[in-house]
Amino acid sequence: MKRLEELGYRLKNNEVDTIFWKFKAVADKKKRVTDADLRELMSNELTQVESIWKLGDIQVTCGTLSLSTATIRLNNIVDGSTHVACSVGSGSIYSVFKAVNLIVK
Repeated sequence: MKRLEELGYRLKNNEVDTIFWKFKAVADKKKRVTDADLRELMSNELTQVESIWKLGDIQVTCGTLSLSTATIRLNNIVDGSTHVACSVGSGSIYSVFKAVNLIVK
């Protein structure tokens, strides 16, 4: 299971208790909490969730060879760092997601 930060969520100090008790209720009921459960928990939260990552730049190249290349730049809002990744995939969207996963995992 990933941390909330790895899923793109950042909680304020006063929101941690609320999410913890909701998480505990899900864990007691299901015994195993998945990433999808965490996303659902956060989507049901009424508080404003801050993003950790901001898309800086994106470039996608595709053609008839069935290979797409994506280059992305993500800025980490928390620490101000910049991360760049490139990936090749079978389609432009797939290559973009692969590049994002190289940074956020």
